[in-house]
Amino acid sequence: MISNLSVCRYRRLNLDVDAICFMQENQVDVADWCGGLLTVIPRENDDSHAELVIYIKAPNGESIARLGDYIIEISDGEFYACDPKTFHETFELAGDGTH
Repeated sequence: MISNLSVCRYRRLNLDVDAICFMQENQVDVADWCGGLLTVIPRENDDSHAELVIYIKAPNGESIARLGDYIIEISDGEFYACDPKTFHETFELAGDGTH
């Protein structure tokens, strides 16, 4: 048993980001916006079908956005891909969504 246990409360910092969902309909515009490389790759365990993705250069390496993922701009020119579940658990629309 730990006698000096100190549990603290934490809060996620307020962080406004620009984001868009990567879809078939906006693929070229989204790739242009984030400076990513739009390409197709074989799907895992299925060589007969390809998957549309965007490779995004991120400060800590490369991020891959798949259809349905959100692409987030943290600051000018710093982009990341985020799966929809994590995105909706983490972010909410700021005001009316415009800036």
